[in-house]
Amino acid sequence: MVLLDGAPITTADNLEYSFRPVPTGRLEVEVRSPSNAHVALTSAPNETEPMYEILLGGWENSATVIRYNREKPDKVRAETPGLLTSSEFKHFTFEWRHGLIQVKKAGGAVLVEWNDPNPFGVSYYGIRTAWGSKGHWRIKAVDPRSAPVASAPTPFVPSPAFPHLLIVPLSCLANYKFLNSTPREHSYHMGHSLYTVIRYISVRAEVRPRLGVAQPGWNVPASVAPSGGSATWVDAAGGEVPPNSVPGGFDNEQVYVARARHEGALLPGKLVPSHGVCYVPWGGAEHGKPEYQVLVGCEPAWVPSVAGQVPDGALPSGETEDGEPLFVGRAKHEGTLSVGKVQASHAVCYIPYGGQELGYQEYEVLVAK
Repeated sequence: MVLLDGAPITTADNLEYSFRPVPTGRLEVEVRSPSNAHVALTSAPNETEPMYEILLGGWENSATVIRYNREKPDKVRAETPGLLTSSEFKHFTFEWRHGLIQVKKAGGAVLVEWNDPNPFGVSYYGIRTAWGSKGHWRIKAVDPRSAPVASAPTPFVPSPAFPHLLIVPLSCLANYKFLNSTPREHSYHMGHSLYTVIRYISVRAEVRPRLGVAQPGWNVPASVAPSGGSATWVDAAGGEVPPNSVPGGFDNEQVYVARARHEGALLPGKLVPSHGVCYVPWGGAEHGKPEYQVLVGCEPAWVPSVAGQVPDGALPSGETEDGEPLFVGRAKHEGTLSVGKVQASHAVCYIPYGGQELGYQEYEVLVAK
């Protein structure tokens, strides 16, 4: 089984990828192989379309390419003679954000990169070795919330969508100090201090402003996306409900778990068949999308959670425009049960309802059995 903790992994000489959920937009990969170490990035735990493939040390360890949907010609090819070796681990960093796929060597030099004009949400990675090679791997996912502490004060500006909302990395709460603020400026700085009065949230009327000190209960587990069930996202449009679609709630009718693209993000939301759209929450508003994907083929369990926490087994189901992973959540509102997105860094589940994006600190998260 492929792990995200840096433990050694062995791959045989075959063309079968071994898949695992990836909770972030970055992987640290160490591989020891004579050639042909391949990494796939997909939206499901299998070879899908769309799909990115990075072939390290192909063609008898002479070249590295980025391939899209297993199609040729390759999107990018770089001559990399002697890139891999069977005698020692070689380190690479894989990053994807806003459609930019990058592979960097140890030290940070870019090995290959490609900008996808139509990016998709990456939820899984796969690894394999082939064409006469076996491989040994160590892989770690880098959590975007574990940001390093700045050595000098850095200004933070609240979200343009929510002028009263300030979000900081949970792992760095102890390194923030509330220096000064006015209703108009909300100016904050990072710095070492005994004070940790930073984390306050106000999202419309659904979450009251909260200003307090860091407490252990706010911590989110380091791995936000352990193993999920066998699930597939199926393209649909105009209110279509594919066979075996996963029901998610009720709003005058059965609604289903779906997701759609909006402003560079891939957002979980609710499919309302009679409306002909999937509603997704973004930027303080509810957005109806006539083209969407529906979750099918898994048995869901809805696990209660709070304050941005994500339980074991939660299914990575999208990402923000900045590459933060999103998960399917749901919350009760005015007699309905609405499906939306859990965004850990905001410590809420956002649901689309009545034209608004509403945030709840108490919600349920979809776990795929």
